[in-house]
Parts: sequence; C-alpha cells; structure tokens
Amino acid sequence: MASEELEAIEKNKKFKDNETMDVTGSTVKLRRELGLFSAVNLILGVMIGSGIFVSPASALENSGSVALCLIIWTVSGIISLLGALSFAELGTVVGKSGAEYSYFQEAFGKIHKFWGPLPSFICAWIYVVILRPAEVAIIVMTFAEYAFQPFTTDLQPDYKSTAIKLGSLAALCKLFK
Repeated sequence: MASEELEAIEKNKKFKDNETMDVTGSTVKLRRELGLFSAVNLILGVMIGSGIFVSPASALENSGSVALCLIIWTVSGIISLLGALSFAELGTVVGKSGAEYSYFQEAFGKIHKFWGPLPSFICAWIYVVILRPAEVAIIVMTFAEYAFQPFTTDLQPDYKSTAIKLGSLAALCKLFK
C-alpha cells in the first residue's frame, strides 16, 4: 500500500517550491509568517543579544573617549542595519529557504554546471565548519564570564579563567543535550 501511495505522489509532482504532498495526495505548503517587524526583531536579537555584551569595554578602552566610542557604535549600527535590510530584501526577492546558500544559487547556479554551485557550497561549508561553531563558543564564553563574575571576585586570574572555561564547557554540554 505504501509503495502505491508513493508512486501516486511521484506522478503528481507538479507543485512549486516550498510545497510538498502528503500521503493522502493533498498539497502541503509552508506559510510565510515572518513579517517585517518579526524579521527586524530577529536580526536585532541576534546582533544585540550576543555582541553587545562582549565589545563595549574594549571599544571604550581603545577609542579613548566616550564621544568617539558612541560615534563608532552609531556608525557600526548603521552598517549593521544596512546589511540587515539587504538580507531582508534578498529574502523577499529570492523566496527560498537557505539564506546565503539560496542567494548564491540564484546568482551563480545557472552559469556553469560545476562552477556555478561552487560559491554556494563554499559559503555553506564555511558557515557550518567555521563561523557557527565560533559564534556558539563566543556566546557560551560570554555567558560563563558574566555568570561567574559575581562568584569569582576573590580568585586569582588563573583560577578565574579556569572557572570561566569550565563554566563554558558546562553550558555548552547543557546546550547540546
């Protein structure tokens, strides 16, 4: 019975992107429920949620003045906003899931059979192997540093960094459990 149903589904494959057919033969379509407000909040949450806790002290320390630090933060915020708006525009134009991978596929995929999809693969590979693990490591270490800060005021710097590293490992293990 299952093989007959699968054959019927394969015969009726006349559906568009983001659509699939269930076992009964009816079409199931993914609904777009991420509007402008939700997309902006998602991007702000990712940007502000991790980065704002790591860099203020070093930015203020290296800039030399509060005014210059605020100017740097404002310019950086504008650049981030322009990048976020560019991604929002690409997301509405391309209309496929997969973010950068889909954008590269759309831009270069039809150029050449082999070399066209290569930028998409390299981008996805770099994100999976290098960037995403580095992001998670920074977020977990920042969490551990701020979580252990009230309890490690009397410790020597070596013991404090060891406690932060052990807390990072514990948070990472809890994150992926």
